[in-house]
Amino acid sequence: MCATEPRESTSRVSDDAMAEPLEPEEEIAALRAQVEALNGQLLRVRADTDNYRKRLERTTEELVRDAKRRLFMELLSLADDLERALAAPLGDGAALAEGVDLTLTRLRDALAAHGVRRMDAGGAFDPNLHEAMATVESGDVPDGHIVDEVGPGYLWGDIVLRAARVRVAVAPAE
Repeated sequence: MCATEPRESTSRVSDDAMAEPLEPEEEIAALRAQVEALNGQLLRVRADTDNYRKRLERTTEELVRDAKRRLFMELLSLADDLERALAAPLGDGAALAEGVDLTLTRLRDALAAHGVRRMDAGGAFDPNLHEAMATVESGDVPDGHIVDEVGPGYLWGDIVLRAARVRVAVAPAE
């Protein structure tokens, strides 16, 4: 076949360079079979994708559940310590204070092990990190800076778990 001769638009699909022409009915049947095969592949890919998504969701739920379980076990241990402190005779206040202090230390260590840390509440007021509880007129502390901390704030990595509650300096009224 030379380049100037018209080509047949209907031919059998094969690796052979000299494919024989198809009848229109045969071509329609071949195309229908190809569409059915592609639809079957599409259904299998959809099913595989759905199964993968479900497996990923189950795995994620299991990981979250396991992490929560470990955290709850640590917290339950701390709750047990506090219950023992409350059940102890109140004769010696120093021993009770020491026991509560040890429990608080264990709690802080457990939080730190999970990446939770207390934030520094000094410097300029930042509404992303601090919650203003009151303003205080001050000539010693610059306007808009923190005078003192009313309640601590905590970070988990870079995420603010709880903003520090602070009192903020304002310039004295003249």
